[in-house]
Amino acid sequence: MHSFLAFTSAVVAGTMESSPLRGLTKIHNRKPSPRTELTSRSPPSDRLTATPMTKHLVRLTAHTEGDIMSATPCSQQADLFQHPLMEEPPTSSARPDARREHTMLQRRATNVCASCPLLVECLYEAVVKHDVSGFVAGTTQRQRNQIRARLGWKVAPEDFDTLAGVTTPNRQIDHAEVVRLRNANPTESLETLAHRLGCSLSTVKRHLRKARAEAKKPTLTKVAPTREDVMKAYAEICTPTRPARQVFAA
Repeated sequence: MHSFLAFTSAVVAGTMESSPLRGLTKIHNRKPSPRTELTSRSPPSDRLTATPMTKHLVRLTAHTEGDIMSATPCSQQADLFQHPLMEEPPTSSARPDARREHTMLQRRATNVCASCPLLVECLYEAVVKHDVSGFVAGTTQRQRNQIRARLGWKVAPEDFDTLAGVTTPNRQIDHAEVVRLRNANPTESLETLAHRLGCSLSTVKRHLRKARAEAKKPTLTKVAPTREDVMKAYAEICTPTRPARQVFAA
């Protein structure tokens, strides 16, 4: 599951060519705080706190230019979106003051997202392409799950442990995982691939034979929801505030 920061930077990178933010380096006179400023001269890991929420903007930031990340409202208020109550909303049994604080923080975050020119793209990415944690694009994780259910859409979880080379002994090897790693590293030996997966060479060969056999069969690919589909489901489930409606209508 993507964290808030890694995901948001990816949205910025993916929309930079068409976004009105391209070429923008400063949007206000206040200098961004050292913790939230992201530039091409310093990696995001140096500027952002490593919490469960920060895994979300990192991958996209590598493709941004200048101070483009500092132009997004959420990056300017990272403390708000990375607040523990925003990462893990309080339950009904939590203290009343915690629930009140969470309501206040969520209202603030909703207004921040409503002012962002990348809101629609951010919501689409968070619903259709990635399983994102925390509060993103004016929605909670639960609301995004409800939107997917309304659209009949599922997002496969991403295995960051495997991508990082971390393996767990005696774990079940996922077929799609073997094929994905092979496609990502076509020149890598099967022995190396087996070592990365923490399984035997024969297991890797078996999964690759299965993949070749399946490639010969016709398959049906489900068409992803459109942005209009996502926005309609969002309006039905989340009852957006007036600022959000104005952004969607723009």
